[in-house]
Amino acid sequence: MKVKYKTIEDQLILLKSKGLKFKNEELAKEILLRENYYFLTNEYEEIFLNLKNNINNYEDETYFEELYAIYNFDREFKNLLLDYINLVETKLKSFIAYEYIEKYGEDNLLNSNNLDNDYHSVLKLEILKKQVNKNIKKSLKYDNDLKEIFKKEEYLKPLIMVKYFMFGNIITLFSIMKNEDRKKVSNHFKEEDYVLKYQLKMLNAARNICAHGDILFNFKFGKNNLFSIMNTLKKILDKDSFYNLFIRVENLLICVRDEIDDISYHNLLKMMGFKDDYKSLINYRKGDNNMNYKPNPIDTKDIVLSADILNLAEQLAKNTHDIWAIGRINEGWKYGTVRDDKFKTTPCLVPYEELPESEKEYDRNTAIETLKLIEKLGFKIVKEDK
Repeated sequence: MKVKYKTIEDQLILLKSKGLKFKNEELAKEILLRENYYFLTNEYEEIFLNLKNNINNYEDETYFEELYAIYNFDREFKNLLLDYINLVETKLKSFIAYEYIEKYGEDNLLNSNNLDNDYHSVLKLEILKKQVNKNIKKSLKYDNDLKEIFKKEEYLKPLIMVKYFMFGNIITLFSIMKNEDRKKVSNHFKEEDYVLKYQLKMLNAARNICAHGDILFNFKFGKNNLFSIMNTLKKILDKDSFYNLFIRVENLLICVRDEIDDISYHNLLKMMGFKDDYKSLINYRKGDNNMNYKPNPIDTKDIVLSADILNLAEQLAKNTHDIWAIGRINEGWKYGTVRDDKFKTTPCLVPYEELPESEKEYDRNTAIETLKLIEKLGFKIVKEDK
Protein backbone atom coordinates (compact mmCIF):
# COMPACT_ATOMS: atom_id res chain seq x y z
CA MET A 1 0.00 0.00 0.00
CA LYS A 2 1.40 3.36 -1.03
CA VAL A 3 1.75 5.87 1.85
CA LYS A 4 0.13 9.20 1.06
CA TYR A 5 2.44 12.22 1.22
CA LYS A 6 1.56 14.60 4.05
CA THR A 7 1.63 18.32 3.41
CA ILE A 8 2.68 20.78 6.14
CA GLU A 9 -1.02 21.40 6.82
CA ASP A 10 -1.62 17.63 7.11
CA GLN A 11 1.25 17.38 9.59
CA LEU A 12 -0.23 20.14 11.76
CA ILE A 13 -3.65 18.44 11.74
CA LEU A 14 -2.06 15.12 12.78
CA LEU A 15 -0.14 16.73 15.64
CA LYS A 16 -3.27 18.54 16.83
CA SER A 17 -5.23 15.26 16.77
CA LYS A 18 -2.67 13.88 19.25
CA GLY A 19 -3.24 16.83 21.61
CA LEU A 20 -0.28 19.02 20.67
CA LYS A 21 -0.91 22.78 20.93
CA PHE A 22 0.74 25.67 19.07
CA LYS A 23 1.67 29.16 20.23
CA ASN A 24 2.50 30.29 16.71
CA GLU A 25 1.26 28.10 13.85
CA GLU A 26 2.98 30.12 11.12
CA LEU A 27 6.33 29.71 12.83
CA ALA A 28 5.59 26.01 13.35
CA LYS A 29 4.98 25.64 9.59
CA GLU A 30 8.37 27.22 8.86
CA ILE A 31 10.07 24.87 11.31
CA LEU A 32 8.36 21.77 9.90
CA LEU A 33 9.34 22.84 6.39
CA ARG A 34 12.95 23.39 7.47
CA GLU A 35 13.40 20.37 9.73
CA ASN A 36 12.63 16.69 9.22
CA TYR A 37 9.04 16.20 10.44
CA TYR A 38 9.45 12.52 11.31
CA PHE A 39 12.78 13.03 13.06
CA LEU A 40 11.45 16.00 15.02
CA THR A 41 8.24 14.31 16.17
CA ASN A 42 8.93 10.57 16.27
CA GLU A 43 12.34 10.89 17.95
CA TYR A 44 11.76 13.69 20.44
CA GLU A 45 8.11 13.34 21.45
CA GLU A 46 8.70 10.57 24.01
CA ILE A 47 9.34 13.14 26.76
CA PHE A 48 5.87 14.60 26.27
CA LEU A 49 3.72 11.54 25.57
CA ASN A 50 1.15 10.23 28.04
CA LEU A 51 2.98 6.93 28.51
CA LYS A 52 1.54 6.15 31.96
CA ASN A 53 -1.87 5.38 30.49
CA ASN A 54 -0.44 3.73 27.36
CA ILE A 55 -1.89 6.53 25.24
CA ASN A 56 0.19 7.66 22.30
CA ASN A 57 -0.99 11.25 22.76
CA TYR A 58 0.73 14.29 24.22
CA GLU A 59 0.25 15.28 27.84
CA ASP A 60 -2.21 18.13 28.44
CA GLU A 61 -0.90 21.60 27.61
CA THR A 62 2.06 20.35 25.59
CA TYR A 63 3.18 22.83 22.95
CA PHE A 64 5.00 22.33 19.66
CA GLU A 65 7.49 24.97 20.80
CA GLU A 66 8.47 22.69 23.72
CA LEU A 67 9.09 19.82 21.34
CA TYR A 68 11.26 22.05 19.19
CA ALA A 69 13.15 23.25 22.29
CA ILE A 70 14.15 19.64 23.07
CA TYR A 71 15.16 19.15 19.44
CA ASN A 72 17.42 22.22 19.59
CA PHE A 73 18.80 21.23 22.98
CA ASP A 74 19.78 17.81 21.66
CA ARG A 75 21.37 19.30 18.54
CA GLU A 76 23.43 21.81 20.56
CA PHE A 77 24.48 19.08 22.99
CA LYS A 78 25.67 16.90 20.09
CA ASN A 79 27.78 19.71 18.64
CA LEU A 80 29.24 20.43 22.06
CA LEU A 81 29.99 16.83 22.99
CA LEU A 82 31.61 16.16 19.63
CA ASP A 83 34.18 18.90 20.26
CA TYR A 84 35.24 17.45 23.61
CA ILE A 85 35.31 13.83 22.46
CA ASN A 86 37.59 15.04 19.66
CA LEU A 87 39.94 16.34 22.38
CA VAL A 88 40.08 12.82 23.84
CA GLU A 89 40.75 11.39 20.39
CA THR A 90 43.65 13.81 19.87
CA LYS A 91 45.16 12.95 23.26
CA LEU A 92 44.87 9.22 22.61
CA LYS A 93 46.58 9.52 19.22
CA SER A 94 49.39 11.58 20.69
CA PHE A 95 50.01 9.28 23.67
CA ILE A 96 50.05 6.17 21.48
CA ALA A 97 52.41 7.74 18.95
CA TYR A 98 54.90 8.97 21.56
CA GLU A 99 54.91 5.73 23.55
CA TYR A 100 55.37 3.76 20.33
CA ILE A 101 58.29 5.95 19.19
CA GLU A 102 59.99 5.68 22.58
CA LYS A 103 60.00 1.88 22.36
CA TYR A 104 60.13 1.10 18.63
CA GLY A 105 61.55 4.27 17.12
CA GLU A 106 60.03 5.49 13.85
CA ASP A 107 58.94 1.97 12.80
CA ASN A 108 55.63 1.44 11.02
CA LEU A 109 52.79 1.94 13.51
CA LEU A 110 51.03 -1.10 12.00
CA ASN A 111 54.01 -3.45 12.15
CA SER A 112 52.60 -6.74 13.42
CA ASN A 113 55.88 -7.53 15.24
CA ASN A 114 55.21 -4.65 17.63
CA LEU A 115 51.61 -5.60 18.40
CA ASP A 116 49.75 -8.50 20.03
CA ASN A 117 49.95 -11.69 17.96
CA ASP A 118 46.92 -13.62 19.20
CA TYR A 119 44.36 -14.74 16.64
CA HIS A 120 41.80 -11.95 17.26
CA SER A 121 44.47 -9.22 17.25
CA VAL A 122 45.85 -10.45 13.92
CA LEU A 123 42.37 -10.32 12.38
CA LYS A 124 41.75 -6.83 13.77
CA LEU A 125 45.10 -5.65 12.42
CA GLU A 126 44.32 -6.79 8.87
CA ILE A 127 40.99 -4.94 8.93
CA LEU A 128 42.66 -1.89 10.48
CA LYS A 129 45.34 -1.78 7.77
CA LYS A 130 42.68 -1.73 5.05
CA GLN A 131 40.73 1.06 6.76
CA VAL A 132 43.77 3.26 7.42
CA ASN A 133 45.15 2.71 3.91
CA LYS A 134 41.76 3.71 2.54
CA ASN A 135 41.85 6.93 4.61
CA ILE A 136 45.37 7.70 3.37
CA LYS A 137 44.42 7.09 -0.29
CA LYS A 138 41.55 9.55 0.03
CA SER A 139 43.91 12.19 1.41
CA LEU A 140 46.47 11.60 -1.34
CA LYS A 141 43.99 13.04 -3.85
CA TYR A 142 44.36 16.55 -2.43
CA ASP A 143 47.28 16.55 0.05
CA ASN A 144 50.46 17.44 -1.85
CA ASP A 145 52.63 17.28 1.28
CA LEU A 146 51.50 13.70 1.82
CA LYS A 147 52.43 12.85 -1.78
CA GLU A 148 55.93 14.25 -1.22
CA ILE A 149 56.37 12.14 1.93
CA PHE A 150 55.53 8.95 0.04
CA LYS A 151 58.09 9.81 -2.63
CA LYS A 152 60.77 9.54 0.06
CA GLU A 153 59.31 7.05 2.56
CA GLU A 154 57.67 3.61 2.32
CA TYR A 155 55.32 4.37 5.20
CA LEU A 156 54.29 7.29 7.36
CA LYS A 157 56.04 7.90 10.67
CA PRO A 158 53.85 7.35 13.75
CA LEU A 159 53.19 11.01 14.56
CA ILE A 160 52.04 11.59 10.99
CA MET A 161 50.17 8.31 10.52
CA VAL A 162 47.86 8.77 13.52
CA LYS A 163 46.33 11.73 11.68
CA TYR A 164 44.72 9.24 9.29
CA PHE A 165 43.15 7.10 12.02
CA MET A 166 39.46 7.63 12.75
CA PHE A 167 38.53 7.45 16.44
CA GLY A 168 37.36 3.85 16.04
CA ASN A 169 40.64 3.02 14.26
CA ILE A 170 42.84 4.38 17.03
CA ILE A 171 40.75 2.54 19.65
CA THR A 172 41.30 -0.69 17.71
CA LEU A 173 45.05 -0.02 17.60
CA PHE A 174 45.02 0.62 21.35
CA SER A 175 43.23 -2.69 21.94
CA ILE A 176 45.81 -4.75 19.98
CA MET A 177 48.92 -3.11 21.43
CA LYS A 178 51.12 -5.31 23.57
CA ASN A 179 49.94 -5.41 27.15
CA GLU A 180 52.86 -3.40 28.55
CA ASP A 181 52.49 -0.73 25.84
CA ARG A 182 48.76 -0.45 26.42
CA LYS A 183 49.35 0.04 30.13
CA LYS A 184 51.80 2.89 29.45
CA VAL A 185 49.20 4.70 27.35
CA SER A 186 46.54 4.08 30.00
CA ASN A 187 48.79 5.58 32.67
CA HIS A 188 48.54 8.93 30.87
CA PHE A 189 44.80 8.80 31.50
CA LYS A 190 45.30 7.48 35.06
CA GLU A 191 43.10 4.46 34.31
CA GLU A 192 43.51 0.69 34.09
CA ASP A 193 43.86 -0.36 30.44
CA TYR A 194 40.72 -2.56 30.43
CA VAL A 195 38.68 0.30 31.97
CA LEU A 196 40.03 2.83 29.49
CA LYS A 197 39.26 0.51 26.56
CA TYR A 198 35.61 0.30 27.64
CA GLN A 199 35.40 4.06 28.22
CA LEU A 200 36.83 4.78 24.77
CA LYS A 201 34.32 2.44 23.11
CA MET A 202 31.50 4.21 24.94
CA LEU A 203 32.80 7.63 23.87
CA ASN A 204 33.08 6.42 20.29
CA ALA A 205 29.45 5.24 20.35
CA ALA A 206 28.39 8.70 21.56
CA ARG A 207 30.64 10.36 18.99
CA ASN A 208 29.01 8.44 16.15
CA ILE A 209 25.57 9.60 17.31
CA CYS A 210 26.80 13.21 17.42
CA ALA A 211 28.47 13.01 14.02
CA HIS A 212 25.51 11.37 12.25
CA GLY A 213 22.80 13.54 13.79
CA ASP A 214 20.97 10.78 15.66
CA ILE A 215 19.14 11.39 18.94
CA LEU A 216 21.50 11.83 21.89
CA PHE A 217 19.66 12.68 25.11
CA ASN A 218 18.44 9.08 25.65
CA PHE A 219 21.88 7.60 24.83
CA LYS A 220 22.46 4.06 26.11
CA PHE A 221 25.64 1.98 26.10
CA GLY A 222 24.97 -1.11 28.15
CA LYS A 223 23.86 0.31 31.50
CA ASN A 224 25.51 3.65 30.76
CA ASN A 225 23.88 6.93 29.72
CA LEU A 226 24.82 10.56 29.07
CA PHE A 227 25.71 11.10 32.71
CA SER A 228 28.20 8.23 32.34
CA ILE A 229 29.69 10.05 29.35
CA MET A 230 30.12 13.19 31.45
CA ASN A 231 31.71 11.18 34.27
CA THR A 232 34.13 9.58 31.82
CA LEU A 233 35.10 12.93 30.32
CA LYS A 234 35.68 14.25 33.83
CA LYS A 235 38.31 11.53 34.32
CA ILE A 236 39.93 11.81 30.90
CA LEU A 237 39.94 15.55 30.18
CA ASP A 238 42.08 18.04 32.06
CA LYS A 239 40.23 19.89 34.82
CA ASP A 240 39.86 23.21 32.95
CA SER A 241 38.53 21.55 29.79
CA PHE A 242 35.96 19.56 31.73
CA TYR A 243 34.90 22.63 33.71
CA ASN A 244 34.30 24.52 30.44
CA LEU A 245 32.29 21.57 29.10
CA PHE A 246 30.19 21.39 32.26
CA ILE A 247 29.41 25.13 32.22
CA ARG A 248 28.30 24.92 28.60
CA VAL A 249 26.11 21.88 29.32
CA GLU A 250 24.58 23.65 32.30
CA ASN A 251 23.79 26.68 30.12
CA LEU A 252 22.02 24.39 27.65
CA LEU A 253 19.97 22.96 30.53
CA ILE A 254 19.12 26.44 31.82
CA CYS A 255 17.89 27.47 28.39
CA VAL A 256 15.74 24.39 27.81
CA ARG A 257 14.36 24.55 31.36
CA ASP A 258 12.93 28.00 30.57
CA GLU A 259 11.21 26.66 27.44
CA ILE A 260 9.52 23.47 28.69
CA ASP A 261 7.35 22.58 31.69
CA ASP A 262 8.85 21.21 34.91
CA ILE A 263 7.61 17.63 34.41
CA SER A 264 9.13 17.44 30.92
CA TYR A 265 12.37 18.96 32.20
CA HIS A 266 12.66 16.28 34.87
CA ASN A 267 11.82 13.62 32.26
CA LEU A 268 14.69 14.97 30.16
CA LEU A 269 17.12 14.82 33.09
CA LYS A 270 15.97 11.27 33.89
CA MET A 271 16.52 10.08 30.31
CA MET A 272 19.98 11.64 30.32
CA GLY A 273 20.78 9.96 33.64
CA PHE A 274 21.22 13.36 35.29
CA LYS A 275 20.09 13.52 38.89
CA ASP A 276 19.16 16.65 40.82
CA ASP A 277 22.71 16.69 42.24
CA TYR A 278 24.44 16.54 38.83
CA LYS A 279 26.42 19.66 39.79
CA SER A 280 28.55 17.37 41.95
CA LEU A 281 30.34 16.60 38.68
CA ILE A 282 32.45 19.71 39.12
CA ASN A 283 33.46 19.04 42.71
CA TYR A 284 37.23 18.99 42.94
CA ARG A 285 38.79 15.61 43.43
CA LYS A 286 40.22 14.65 46.79
CA GLY A 287 43.74 15.97 47.13
CA ASP A 288 43.30 19.09 44.99
CA ASN A 289 44.75 22.20 46.56
CA ASN A 290 41.42 24.00 46.16
CA MET A 291 39.90 21.65 48.75
CA ASN A 292 41.84 23.56 51.41
CA TYR A 293 39.79 26.67 50.71
CA LYS A 294 36.80 27.03 53.04
CA PRO A 295 34.66 30.12 52.35
CA ASN A 296 33.72 31.99 55.53
CA PRO A 297 31.44 34.95 54.73
CA ILE A 298 30.17 37.24 57.49
CA ASP A 299 26.78 36.03 58.75
CA THR A 300 24.10 38.61 57.86
CA LYS A 301 21.02 36.52 58.58
CA ASP A 302 19.98 38.82 61.44
CA ILE A 303 19.87 41.90 59.18
CA VAL A 304 16.43 42.85 57.86
CA LEU A 305 16.42 45.39 55.07
CA SER A 306 13.72 48.06 54.76
CA ALA A 307 11.50 48.32 51.70
CA ASP A 308 13.50 51.33 50.44
CA ILE A 309 16.79 49.42 50.73
CA LEU A 310 15.30 46.38 48.97
CA ASN A 311 14.24 48.69 46.14
CA LEU A 312 17.83 49.96 46.07
CA ALA A 313 19.03 46.34 45.84
CA GLU A 314 16.92 45.82 42.70
CA GLN A 315 18.44 48.95 41.13
CA LEU A 316 21.93 47.71 42.06
CA ALA A 317 21.17 44.31 40.51
CA LYS A 318 20.05 45.95 37.26
CA ASN A 319 23.12 48.20 37.22
CA THR A 320 25.41 45.24 37.94
CA HIS A 321 23.94 43.40 34.96
CA ASP A 322 24.37 46.46 32.71
CA ILE A 323 28.03 46.86 33.75
CA TRP A 324 28.63 43.14 33.09
CA ALA A 325 26.92 43.42 29.69
CA ILE A 326 29.05 46.41 28.64
CA GLY A 327 32.17 44.48 29.59
CA ARG A 328 31.09 41.44 27.59
CA ILE A 329 30.17 43.53 24.52
CA ASN A 330 33.54 45.30 24.66
CA GLU A 331 35.22 41.87 24.71
CA GLY A 332 33.40 40.90 21.51
CA TRP A 333 30.57 38.84 23.02
CA LYS A 334 27.12 38.79 21.40
CA TYR A 335 23.69 37.37 22.09
CA GLY A 336 23.17 33.65 21.41
CA THR A 337 20.64 31.05 22.54
CA VAL A 338 23.39 29.18 24.44
CA ARG A 339 26.60 30.23 26.11
CA ASP A 340 29.63 29.33 24.02
CA ASP A 341 33.03 30.55 25.23
CA LYS A 342 34.64 29.68 21.89
CA PHE A 343 32.27 31.78 19.78
CA LYS A 344 31.57 34.29 22.58
CA THR A 345 27.80 33.97 22.67
CA THR A 346 25.53 34.10 25.72
CA PRO A 347 21.74 34.18 26.21
CA CYS A 348 22.20 36.76 29.00
CA LEU A 349 23.03 39.71 26.73
CA VAL A 350 19.51 41.07 27.05
CA PRO A 351 17.99 43.85 29.20
CA TYR A 352 17.78 42.97 32.90
CA GLU A 353 13.97 42.83 32.68
CA GLU A 354 14.18 40.05 30.05
CA LEU A 355 16.55 37.82 32.04
CA PRO A 356 15.26 34.50 33.42
CA GLU A 357 14.42 34.74 37.12
CA SER A 358 17.36 32.47 37.94
CA GLU A 359 19.78 35.03 36.45
CA LYS A 360 18.03 37.98 38.11
CA GLU A 361 18.26 36.19 41.46
CA TYR A 362 22.04 35.90 41.11
CA ASP A 363 22.48 39.69 40.66
CA ARG A 364 19.76 40.45 43.18
CA ASN A 365 21.20 38.24 45.94
CA THR A 366 24.66 39.71 45.42
CA ALA A 367 23.25 43.23 45.85
CA ILE A 368 21.16 42.26 48.89
CA GLU A 369 24.09 40.56 50.65
CA THR A 370 26.31 43.59 49.98
CA LEU A 371 23.73 45.96 51.49
CA LYS A 372 23.25 43.64 54.48
CA LEU A 373 26.99 43.58 55.09
CA ILE A 374 27.14 47.40 55.03
CA GLU A 375 24.53 47.55 57.80
CA LYS A 376 26.15 44.66 59.70
CA LEU A 377 29.42 46.61 59.82
CA GLY A 378 27.65 49.61 61.35
CA PHE A 379 27.23 51.82 58.31
CA LYS A 380 23.94 53.47 57.42
CA ILE A 381 22.51 54.10 53.98
CA VAL A 382 20.46 57.30 53.97
CA LYS A 383 18.71 58.70 50.93
CA GLU A 384 19.33 62.41 50.56
CA ASP A 385 16.23 64.47 49.84
CA LYS A 386 16.56 66.65 46.75
